[in-house]
Amino acid sequence: LATWLLEMTGMAAVAMSPKAGAHGEFCGMAAIKSAQIAKGDARSVVLVPESAHGTNPATAALLGYKVRDIPAREDGTVSVEAVKEALGPGVGGIMLTSPNTCGLFERDIVAIAGLKLATVSHTLCAPDVNTAIAAEPVDPPTLSMTFRINDGPLAGQDGKKVQSRVIRERLLREAEGNIALKISETGDKDAFEVAGRGELQLAILIETMRREGFEMTVSRPKVVMKHDSETGQELEPFFQFFSAPK
Repeated sequence: LATWLLEMTGMAAVAMSPKAGAHGEFCGMAAIKSAQIAKGDARSVVLVPESAHGTNPATAALLGYKVRDIPAREDGTVSVEAVKEALGPGVGGIMLTSPNTCGLFERDIVAIAGLKLATVSHTLCAPDVNTAIAAEPVDPPTLSMTFRINDGPLAGQDGKKVQSRVIRERLLREAEGNIALKISETGDKDAFEVAGRGELQLAILIETMRREGFEMTVSRPKVVMKHDSETGQELEPFFQFFSAPK
């Protein structure tokens, strides 16, 4: 097509990126269709709300999908309840337009699309809530270890994920949900300081990453000291264990 357009117009170059809403929605749905085919996924139904643009049903049908209409609420937005009722193992997607044909932004788009990831470090609330929930105190780390790339002579024999960038992304992703961990950059761009609540927590992280295909070196654990500004002393962490008599 690009060759034909160049020949007909005499232009120096032709861009094939989406140029209109209908073109863009077709590209998006074609990508979904291709991904499902690659996975052997036989889903054949696409949900199209009444408030969506008129080209949506045509796009879905052109790609071989069966279109299922989703009714709108009285205010012109998509009914979340109707979407839930229509969901099933054969549904391959939903074509949600925002702003829709009525010019309204879908206020329940998150409820319909869902969250990619929600962990203990995220807050989920109604849009009109602007007061943060007080955070519960978390005990500070007691031990730290240095996680570094494996640049020794045997590097690359046990794992495939060996780059410092990949290791850094994995550690930061772990810290999002594992709030007892503290990840710090070091002077070495290939090394990261990882502090946690004892050897067991750090050992579990190391073994989990090893099973995921990561390869790295780790230092010996070091006790995380705390400086007392009032007395000038260095305080060492300790654990208290209480056992009730039988």
